[in-house]
Amino acid sequence: MKMYQNIEKLARADGGTLYRFCLLLTGRPQKAERAAFQSLLYMAEETEPLSAAEERRALYRHAFRAAEDEWYRKSAAPMKKAAFEELAGVAVSDALWRLMKRPLRRRGAAFLVSCARFSAEDAAAALRVRTARVEKWLAAEEDAPALCAALEALAPEPAWEEQLGDDLLLRCQERNVPLENRLLRFRSAADRLVPYLALAAALLCAAAVWYTSRLAASLGG
Repeated sequence: MKMYQNIEKLARADGGTLYRFCLLLTGRPQKAERAAFQSLLYMAEETEPLSAAEERRALYRHAFRAAEDEWYRKSAAPMKKAAFEELAGVAVSDALWRLMKRPLRRRGAAFLVSCARFSAEDAAAALRVRTARVEKWLAAEEDAPALCAALEALAPEPAWEEQLGDDLLLRCQERNVPLENRLLRFRSAADRLVPYLALAAALLCAAAVWYTSRLAASLGG
């Protein structure tokens, strides 16, 4: 496939930052690695040319989508702080842990503005929300200024970061990345429907119980 021309440069220059962004959203190192890698696979399909600003917005738009997909496939039990620290291998401040419990887009906005030096407008474009909402989140987020220092210690495995560019090129050369991306988007859309389908099933069951009880009452009368 024809890849976006700066993709290898992005992988080497932004791999660690992408990992931290995805870790803040997913809460699990392994999921963060997968989401960061997948965001670059999405980016590899971008149509050229992009300005520097457009490139950054596109990259983190893909990263948010990939991390959000991982979040939808989260484990059954929420992770405790001590368990996360054991996985990450470092202590986590209370401020960072509070931020990690915020809604996904709010976490993403705090990272993009405080750590990736996005403007509120660019962060809103990457997260696909209104600028006013990003500004409101940031005004209410007391922990955002300390976010970068706290996240700096949450670095990816050196071997993963060093191999990221090579692994990306190898995947693009050996596999049909556009097809795999389309299949992944389809699967992600299905994952997002699961809660709504479960709710619909519960409502149907409740309606059936109500109807049966009313029918039984009317026959009994």
